[in-house]
Amino acid sequence: MPVNSRTIRVIKKCRLKLIELAQNGKRMTYKGMWRHLRLKPGTRLRQYLDPIYDCEVRCFGRPDITVILHEDGKQCGKFLSQGRRARSVSIKNDGTRKQREAYGRELKDVYACWGGHPHADVEKLLRS
Repeated sequence: MPVNSRTIRVIKKCRLKLIELAQNGKRMTYKGMWRHLRLKPGTRLRQYLDPIYDCEVRCFGRPDITVILHEDGKQCGKFLSQGRRARSVSIKNDGTRKQREAYGRELKDVYACWGGHPHADVEKLLRS
């Protein structure tokens, strides 16, 4: 994937939004991120999220901040790679109970890492 200055700017903007959400204990839908980044709905976010994942998880050893994103009406995001190659473990239809529990633990770790406390709606999700 060729990286140009626009891609770098979008990655930075995306990462900053994810950090803001983590610090405030919130989550965001993929659609919300498309709007925030001013991208067309349906644009593949992997070109922006994969470098963030690689940097945070593999370089800095922090939890996967990209788990903050999720689909409308779903508890989980699309992936939970847990230190493996980005997007290596997919979650379909909110996954199995075991995947949801792992997703919740990762989300808690993200908030703890960035000093956030889960917002009330996220806290409800984490208890389920």
